[in-house]
Amino acid sequence: MEKQIPVMTQSLSLVRTLEDAAGHIQHQLAEGELNDTFYLVEDLLSGFTAVQEALQPLDQEILDLSGVITASDDVQQALAQLVEAYEKKDHQEAQEQTRTTLAPRLTKLRAEMEEAFQSYTTQ
Repeated sequence: MEKQIPVMTQSLSLVRTLEDAAGHIQHQLAEGELNDTFYLVEDLLSGFTAVQEALQPLDQEILDLSGVITASDDVQQALAQLVEAYEKKDHQEAQEQTRTTLAPRLTKLRAEMEEAFQSYTTQ
């Protein structure tokens, strides 16, 4: 488990960064900047993929990751809906998905990770 502590800490840090990115995307979309936020969405997708990959090797016999897995699946679904809105160039839908779905689900994922990792991290 000792070797997995840095993975937990870095994953939490990355999820916090993803939350910040979602907030920035939300702000930019509110200003009507759909095209300018596309690269941020791509970065958010890459960051989320990195979190998912980092979580896979964690020892689920020691850690209860059921809440993390559920929250991760919910974020993945929200990201798919956001990408679909971008593909349709639907500014309003992208803004709504970011505000009401993606941002709250990222917050939930962070909370689930903090709870699952609390015995091993001090963040």
